[in-house]
Amino acid sequence: MSEIETALAALRARFLSRAADDLQALRKWSDGGAPDDDAHYRVIHRLAGAAGTFGFDDLSELARKADEAIASGADVRASQVLAVVQELARLTDGRPGRAVDEGVIQAPMIAKTALPSPENGY
Repeated sequence: MSEIETALAALRARFLSRAADDLQALRKWSDGGAPDDDAHYRVIHRLAGAAGTFGFDDLSELARKADEAIASGADVRASQVLAVVQELARLTDGRPGRAVDEGVIQAPMIAKTALPSPENGY
């Protein structure tokens, strides 16, 4: 494994570790056990941007939809936020496939094409 691959793997592991913490916070929030505040919105917003960087495109898309719903004034505990919670649970449990998206099951893509290798021309 190259230095870049090793560094990316470490960052990805750190993302997943933080995702487990995010999951607990969002579960408590979505269940009504925590007050509405900007911290939860920031978690959703951060996941929308960061998840795709580490190859979790499904989570990034779901978080983006939730982020947009919250920004438009929708109920912050709407189905879009619950979809993010379900996808985070799937990722942190290590289960394959996509948790939710109108019944479509897909495996998350890992961002291997961004790594230098002979296969992708870098």
